[in-house]
Amino acid sequence: MKILFLATIIAFSLVRCDQTSRENATDKITEASIKEILEEPEKYENEKVRVSGTIKRVCVSRGDNMRVTDDSGLMVQVMLNEFSSEFNPNSHGKNVTVEGKLTTEPLEASELHEDCLELELLENMREMGIETDIKAVIELESYEL
Repeated sequence: MKILFLATIIAFSLVRCDQTSRENATDKITEASIKEILEEPEKYENEKVRVSGTIKRVCVSRGDNMRVTDDSGLMVQVMLNEFSSEFNPNSHGKNVTVEGKLTTEPLEASELHEDCLELELLENMREMGIETDIKAVIELESYEL
């Protein structure tokens, strides 16, 4: 009876430890520069990332995204989600640290408008020898101004 009781306690402890390590693994945040993300977007795919930079632009027409740039001159798109009411065009130039899940999607240059910042981004990426066929997007989960 004592052996069965001890075995049950040990098994419960092992299961709980495994659940805790899984929870901690999903909470892992990788700090990266925009350049690092754009150089190897597949490395960060579906990972929670933290990026610091300056707000380059908040989308005026839809208000659902912003562009963040850093010292490299490169930009990453940040989808604002439920935070969209907290950003406006006056946010331009403010320093920000964003955290969220990074996803990638194909970037079709033919779909870009001439007045978009993406054209500037593509030019900067090409100058640095970075592939320009993938767009990195951060789904905002938290931020700090």
